[in-house]
Amino acid sequence: MNKKSPKKIIEFTDPEVEHVYVRIPRREMIDVSKDSFRDRVDIDKTKSELALKDYSGRYSLLHEHPVAPEDKIIGGYVAPPSGVDLAFFLSKKYGSKQKVMHIAQRDLETGEVQGYVTLRKTKKTPLIHVEENPFVTYDLARGIADLNEGAEANRLLDKIIRDHKLQIRYTPIKGFKYDPKKLKFVKN
Repeated sequence: MNKKSPKKIIEFTDPEVEHVYVRIPRREMIDVSKDSFRDRVDIDKTKSELALKDYSGRYSLLHEHPVAPEDKIIGGYVAPPSGVDLAFFLSKKYGSKQKVMHIAQRDLETGEVQGYVTLRKTKKTPLIHVEENPFVTYDLARGIADLNEGAEANRLLDKIIRDHKLQIRYTPIKGFKYDPKKLKFVKN
């Protein structure tokens, strides 16, 4: 049996809500979504534990950020990670075995994957104790990015990447490119 690609798995689900998946090397990714909403998704701990039951190595999580088509303005939905995404990924409690976080930007209406944002921890990445989201200022800048063409959100994300010794990569699907002013993948 052939393993389905992440893109095929993602595009098979409801595009109006986020989903989260566990990715284990050389295995098909597994949906571990519990409560899915337009702007967030909760992980089902039971599904996650089952997916990782016979695996003790590092794994990655992939979740989605649905965005409206370019001709329809719906603010606040962009490709880069939210402050909550970053806090989860960098937390000692939840992110210690997670080396990589992937975010797939999807078209809200068609479900088409348009690109991926990938964050990778390095050996020098410090993990944090999280009681509350320490990236609130970044979240605010990210939410109003269209007011200053993404400048403040990009500056704050770059600072978080440097301070936490992360690597970031934007990978567009064919026919798309990443637009840092809009903080999302757009058609070429």
